[in-house]
Amino acid sequence: MYLQLDRNTIPHNVWAVASDLRSAGGKAFLVGGPVRDLLLKTLPKDWDIATDLPPSHVVLALPSAVTVGIEFGRVQVSGVDVVSLRSESGYLDGRHPSSVSFGASLEQDLCRRDFTVNAMAAEFPDLEVVDPFGGMADLASRVLRTVGAARERLTEDPLRILRAIRFKTTMGMNLEPCLASVLPQISGLLTKVSGERIYAELRRMLQSPGVYQGILDLDGYGLGRVVLPEVFSCEHERVETTARAVSMSPPDLHTRLALLFWFAGRTAAEKAFGRFNLDSAARERVRWILRHAEAVKAPDLCPDLAYEARVLAEDGGWANVYRLVDFQLAAWRALGRDGLDPRTASLIAGIVLAGERLSGSLALSGSDVMRITGAEGRLVGEALSFLRDLVLRDPGVNSRGRLEDAVREWWDKR
Repeated sequence: MYLQLDRNTIPHNVWAVASDLRSAGGKAFLVGGPVRDLLLKTLPKDWDIATDLPPSHVVLALPSAVTVGIEFGRVQVSGVDVVSLRSESGYLDGRHPSSVSFGASLEQDLCRRDFTVNAMAAEFPDLEVVDPFGGMADLASRVLRTVGAARERLTEDPLRILRAIRFKTTMGMNLEPCLASVLPQISGLLTKVSGERIYAELRRMLQSPGVYQGILDLDGYGLGRVVLPEVFSCEHERVETTARAVSMSPPDLHTRLALLFWFAGRTAAEKAFGRFNLDSAARERVRWILRHAEAVKAPDLCPDLAYEARVLAEDGGWANVYRLVDFQLAAWRALGRDGLDPRTASLIAGIVLAGERLSGSLALSGSDVMRITGAEGRLVGEALSFLRDLVLRDPGVNSRGRLEDAVREWWDKR
């Protein structure tokens, strides 16, 4: 079937790279994921170009390219990955080919790819789609099929086992029967994959609208117990409740990560995050949500809801307070309960009642406290804590005059 991609959907920087390659005497092909995404009428997140130029000529044609990965024929320039057409063999480390040969044909290059929907190309400048393995038909029928035998293709790089579920989750695909049958048989190979690569796939799944089915698939195909035993080594009913909770929250990564470890707890989350090498900022957000999830007070135990909300925000920021609300709402609904959990209701009320929020630092500094009271050492810290608590209860008092009066009174009553 003759089909051309819409030229207007290709960004200027991608055209520029293709033009430079062609000016150097080579061919340039848009390949893989970008072709798939454009056929699905979605904007690609990554842009990949293949060329028949060898890597040494690519560097000459693109002198500003970053050459990390050039041994595999890959460079990056202007946000575009450029790879020389190649054939591969070996994959002894379960990720990289042991042998790479450049000068392959386009079809030889495409036949080493994982799934048919990722094994399409479009040559610049006409952008006619080249589809030797039926990727367009599989896209139309929403079938995920490997290029060649499923077991062979997945064992070359075991991450493809998890990628199959990720594509099923994020693109609404159905697994071709041979592919579906082999996944549980070779799931153990995922132990060879680094935690960082596994997390990259899980992150995409967690932020997908299809996350509910994705979590169930990880459980059903036996992959979850390999890549995330802290969550999936439990009865199916608990996994299903977790899946409901995650899917019922907004697609915020940190809220959904916290819900993923809702039952497993903070110790399990820390163990998994260490394996995933999760960045410190993300870890702290998830820690904060899990730490405070059971700490919000019910209305009858908290006479000043606005104050409690401000205390939480002082500790973690308002963005985390909103994540905590989303966490608690999703967890409550996942248990099949109607209405609002009283603790969540009190937190929402506190957010509303907080009204005037703290705009930053206190109007008095530590040196101001020392000047006014003559206090030193830990007494300065106690005074500042007293003033901060005062302002959390009523942000309107955060002015120099009112805080000076307050700290003098506090000091005199000591």
